[in-house]
Amino acid sequence: MDEWNRMIYSKNLNTPDEYIELKGKQYRVGDSYYTYFEGGFSVVSCSKIYHVTLGAVDRWSKTDRLFSENGILMNVYFSYDGEQWDVYEKSESLYAYVGNDITGHEPKEKTVSSESEAYGIPGAIVVTTKDNAEVTVYNITGSIVKIQSVTAGATRIDVPQRGLFFVTVNNNSFKVFVR
Repeated sequence: MDEWNRMIYSKNLNTPDEYIELKGKQYRVGDSYYTYFEGGFSVVSCSKIYHVTLGAVDRWSKTDRLFSENGILMNVYFSYDGEQWDVYEKSESLYAYVGNDITGHEPKEKTVSSESEAYGIPGAIVVTTKDNAEVTVYNITGSIVKIQSVTAGATRIDVPQRGLFFVTVNNNSFKVFVR
């Protein structure tokens, strides 16, 4: 974890301690390495595979996730030498907003932004608000994990797995990591 509680390294406990070097850095086979930048993050990992024409080779994968107001753009790349990267997949997920001017309907009620806070604890997210609020929890791919109404004060919201979540509380949004 870094100082902002973001994951920077995920260790696979079922793989042997075998390392591959790329550009002067050692990477453990089967593990994931996270790099964050403004508007998204990248995940790099390496594995040993059997290629039909090349035989046993090292394979690198890199996944970039870019977040915007409209959705998430995901690009997946593979490389056998760590220098030349081939595109494996490009996908885009767009957010859909229901009950607002985009769909031609007025909101049922106007929500006023209140002071709120969201943070992760083991197995759950804690949301603290001054007023009643509606909380929506999204996973890293932008899918809704849970929608829950909360009352003023602190509320614990259990989530099904560990990881990074995006939480909206009325008009405020938070990045939360659950251990």
